[in-house]
Amino acid sequence: MLLDGLSCEQFRGSQWRLRVGYLPAISQWWGESVREHFPAECDLAECSLWLERLTLRADILDAATATLSSGERQRLALIRLLANHPQVLLLDEPTASLDPGNTDKVEALVAEYRSQYPSATIWVSHEPRQLQRVATRHFVLEAGALKSGGEGRWN
Repeated sequence: MLLDGLSCEQFRGSQWRLRVGYLPAISQWWGESVREHFPAECDLAECSLWLERLTLRADILDAATATLSSGERQRLALIRLLANHPQVLLLDEPTASLDPGNTDKVEALVAEYRSQYPSATIWVSHEPRQLQRVATRHFVLEAGALKSGGEGRWN
């Protein structure tokens, strides 16, 4: 796997994780407060804008992680990931725990991020209608084999 012409072995782990952002279906939270999970050099103005776009209250960064709902955790995990400005987004069911309104907001934020910070994106979803909205190319994993589904919008 190459990124900017370099193999992944040529990066330190921390460098790779900053350039390739991974959002699992269920995000991990290890510290007591939300703010502990964000990079120290996080652009607070940008994060505040993203909080607003995902309808999260402005003071949520000061909240205890134990008080967050699963939907809040997932939306915050996306903001945490984007705060590093990765060149590659690996999104594994990023909206699985969200209602339709918040799903729309996440899709819009990712599209906005990609237009501002060009990035390759792999979006895993089991929801065909979502893939119609977010994908320009798609693949299907069937019986352990990756099959091309083609380019463009699809049914």
